[in-house]
Amino acid sequence: MAQYQKDEVRERIVEAALAVLAERGFGGASIAEIARRAGVATGNVYRYFPGKEALFEAAVPESFVASMRAVLRKRVRALAGVVDASGPPSPAFAAATADLFRFLLEHRLRIVVALGRAEGTRWDGLRDELVDELVTLAIAHFRELDPALRVTEARRAALHAVYRNLTAATVALLLRFADGAKLRAALEDYTRYHLAGLPALFR
Repeated sequence: MAQYQKDEVRERIVEAALAVLAERGFGGASIAEIARRAGVATGNVYRYFPGKEALFEAAVPESFVASMRAVLRKRVRALAGVVDASGPPSPAFAAATADLFRFLLEHRLRIVVALGRAEGTRWDGLRDELVDELVTLAIAHFRELDPALRVTEARRAALHAVYRNLTAATVALLLRFADGAKLRAALEDYTRYHLAGLPALFR
């Protein structure tokens, strides 16, 4: 029972940290505020974590980032051979989309922190890395459809802008909606807009 209580308190501290980090970012978050949100004494936080950096690592671990990358790649690759993704989805794409939405709902604040509030941490450049990867995957997808496709510097810059906007919009929607149904509806609307516009960029 004692071990369960310790695990429960640790988890409460991590959840409180995610809420504070999502609101204030790493630089603006304080151990005192996290402790208050968790309902524990400030000194009790230090029993579990030696400092804010260790608490951030627990809140946004490397395993989570690896899972986020994997679920994004799976969804993009499920579009293989699809010319217009705004139409009825294939079973593979529908399944990958369901997995992605489930992941976004389950890890809402963790994603907000990793992609929008990680300044000064090891994940400071993660959003830019994901944007670069999504651009590369998008170009590879449309090259499969048209091997003669040329990607100019201007088009590549436009693609980077598209995916920077996509990641920023995702973070904004995740931060705004805690209600699962509203969040899903907003994400589906934005995704529909994104998928309808992307092929036009490559015409």
